[in-house]
Amino acid sequence: MDLSPFYGDYRQDGWGGAAHHPKAMVALLVYAYCVGVRSSRQIERACYIDVAFRVICAGLFLDHTTIARFRSRHEQALKHVFSSSLRLCQRAGMAKVGLVALDGTKMAANASMQANRTKETIDQEVEKIFAEAAATDDAEDATFGTERGDEPRAT
Repeated sequence: MDLSPFYGDYRQDGWGGAAHHPKAMVALLVYAYCVGVRSSRQIERACYIDVAFRVICAGLFLDHTTIARFRSRHEQALKHVFSSSLRLCQRAGMAKVGLVALDGTKMAANASMQANRTKETIDQEVEKIFAEAAATDDAEDATFGTERGDEPRAT
């Protein structure tokens, strides 16, 4: 997949701190959102305790602020990656996209109109995922400030 939109904003002149690699950040967010983890703080925690997250991050521990900033900075490009990944799965034979013809015969089945997906419904779902992630981060920022939220209480 073309990840060039993620590289355009990074300096190449040696100034500033080293950024986390965009490939790792994209992989982390795609995986997290696909398994239902929307909160940047929950993603940060998962990078410590979940093996799959640790493998994606190559053992690096990312701060929730870094994750949230990357998501908000590259939101449009990330949405494109989500849609493109479905096309990639189709080309790899992991999913089939095609024409479905109906003859109107009613029969019992475990499929419904709600289970069918069009490009528009997929795009709406991606928009919903990112809106949910932003709302969750905003709510947690209001509650925890700059803290992670899972620190032990002082006694």
